[in-house]
Amino acid sequence: MPDASLGAVDRELENPISHTWQLKLQSNTYVLDIDSFNTHRVEQKLQFQPLITIPLTDQLRIVTRPTIPLLDDKPYKDSDGSLARVTAFGDIEFPVVLAPATDPWLLAAGPTFVLPTAGSTQIGKGKWQAGPAGVFGYRTHDWQAAFFAQQWWSFAGSGRRPPASQLKVQYFLTWFLQDGWSIGMSPNVTVNWKASEGQRLTFPVGLGVGKTVRFAGGHDVKLALQVQYMPIRPDDFGQQLNVQLSITPVIPFRVKHPVLDLLGLTKSGPGEPPASSK
Repeated sequence: MPDASLGAVDRELENPISHTWQLKLQSNTYVLDIDSFNTHRVEQKLQFQPLITIPLTDQLRIVTRPTIPLLDDKPYKDSDGSLARVTAFGDIEFPVVLAPATDPWLLAAGPTFVLPTAGSTQIGKGKWQAGPAGVFGYRTHDWQAAFFAQQWWSFAGSGRRPPASQLKVQYFLTWFLQDGWSIGMSPNVTVNWKASEGQRLTFPVGLGVGKTVRFAGGHDVKLALQVQYMPIRPDDFGQQLNVQLSITPVIPFRVKHPVLDLLGLTKSGPGEPPASSK
């Protein structure tokens, strides 16, 4: 979006089902509350989250927003009952949703999957998982409120690992300021339905600031810092605090014409110009 204002670009970068292609690299530094050892430790996560959107028709888009954990460095209790640490790649989350043109409402729904790509049993579930995903929200020129919910159930994977059922809801509360600045929060609420009572829910709140900048050549990038506190968390190894840093470049590429129009599967018909080009 090199011809758009910084404010317009910033609003698209905060949209969970944005029209723009973008790449997000995010670092999360968690402080863990470890009751069983009466201590605190740090967990470091680095994840890559691209967003790719493809128009199917003038009124319908397909959006994918996978989360790829490049690194998870965390403490755990080993078989001897001592504190140990592991570093590995994590499980990939892969939602694919259909988003109709309903502006200013944000609506989308579709399937979501978890791929058991983790390099350690302490990091991933060891299970193929699937379930529904949905987006609901509203945005104006000045603010946005939305959530992106995903529920997964295991259906295959290692027979030595227990079944999985987990929920992840990312909620967005953002106020857009002048010149590409914004403030707000976008933490992840997580529920592990298979965990014991007191170990299931993590509910964070936070506050952050972001700035979209434009480099030479019209390359737009958003830089953001957010601090989150978890008033509700698992009793043991619960995430208590998170310092989140992210950098999100916009990819200067988009599919110009709806795919179904180009394939002749909509009213334009084969050989006729796509509706979006008229």
